[in-house]
Amino acid sequence: MSRLLPVLAMTVALVLSACAGGGTTGTATAGPPEPAASGPASAPAASDGGAGTGVCAPSTEAGAVEATMTGNAFSPGTIEAKVGDVITWTNGDGVPHTATYKDDPTCTTERLGQGDSGGLTFSAPGTYAFFCQVHPDMTGTIEVTS
Repeated sequence: MSRLLPVLAMTVALVLSACAGGGTTGTATAGPPEPAASGPASAPAASDGGAGTGVCAPSTEAGAVEATMTGNAFSPGTIEAKVGDVITWTNGDGVPHTATYKDDPTCTTERLGQGDSGGLTFSAPGTYAFFCQVHPDMTGTIEVTS
């Protein structure tokens, strides 16, 4: 019983201190992340097409630049394009693939079956990493110039 009393007292003290500070803890942590998240996200936009900039868009138009997906690899591994060019990938494999912009996974081709094609276009110069959502080790780079 003599051991139980100090443990009980500490438990009550912890519960009371947690209740007393609970209202301010939620608002203090909710405020600071917002400015930090919005500040850095806009800085990379001009130089390298950072995430959330809208520099990449899926396209269904015929591509000015053609690439393939064969042997679970992109060919060429580094694609050169100009701003506004549609880059079209055609899947030559019997398994599905995507071409997905690494910094913005919403900018992706559909899942392409064998013989299907899909495209992406970039609106700003920069170097962009891409990958296959089905096979994440399948990667490549797009170098976009003005």
